[in-house]
Amino acid sequence: MSYSDSTTGTSVTAFTAVNDVQDGAAGIFGLGFPSGSDIQAKLVEAQTTGGEPLSSSDAFLNDTYKYGPLLTRITMTNQLEDDLFSISLQWDEIDPGAIDNSSSTCVPVKLYTPAEGGLDPPSCWESDIDGVFLDGKLLANSTIPATGGLGTSQISALIDTACF
Repeated sequence: MSYSDSTTGTSVTAFTAVNDVQDGAAGIFGLGFPSGSDIQAKLVEAQTTGGEPLSSSDAFLNDTYKYGPLLTRITMTNQLEDDLFSISLQWDEIDPGAIDNSSSTCVPVKLYTPAEGGLDPPSCWESDIDGVFLDGKLLANSTIPATGGLGTSQISALIDTACF
């Protein structure tokens, strides 16, 4: 299946709608992380570096409001009332219950350069978390020692954009 540019394909999409139409797909709703957008990468590459590979993620991130996935563009242009939104695909539910913002916490994500042990962008995001819970119970922290000069006092979650 290909995105709307008819050349960029995907094999790791969990959210698609495939029908028998002229292009083979009804489309992919833009819910992914910006760093997972091949279309955005190609557009930014052409706009900022004359077709050369991106030397850093700066140009990619700076142009996300123009070339990123749909919901990212909507968010970055201040078209959402809140920083948090949800998508519900229930056929019989038109207005799902609201989220209580007092129970939500927004956290920054960390970016690592390849020299710091990160992968060439786009790849994944990391964010500090309080702990890992399963069925409401806090799981024990990992006993695997940190490497590469990273501290062990923080727990973090790695979000792989290829999963979306």
